[in-house]
Amino acid sequence: MPAEDARSARGIDDVGEIVRIASRNAGPFSQHERDLFDDFTDYLNFFEYIAYLQERGQLDQRDVDAMFDYYLRSLKRHPEICEYAGQNGFERLKSLLATIEEAPKH
Repeated sequence: MPAEDARSARGIDDVGEIVRIASRNAGPFSQHERDLFDDFTDYLNFFEYIAYLQERGQLDQRDVDAMFDYYLRSLKRHPEICEYAGQNGFERLKSLLATIEEAPKH
């Protein structure tokens, strides 16, 4: 489920809440928080897999851009997600996000 869908389906408007939940070391977590975190982790895992396929040569940059540019740019707009990814086992995703150029400003 795309992060935007996961957020809207659970009434979350701020991606910061997802990162706050994910970064919190104390529990217990509510069912809502567990569900949100699980959806967020699945979303990041998907893009970690895309980064792995690109690293292995199964996808080239054109493929990644054509299919996932919008979603990767959406992730990159949130520095806290990039930081979280690098600190929590999504190093390939963090590296992939670092290669995404900022959209030109009009």
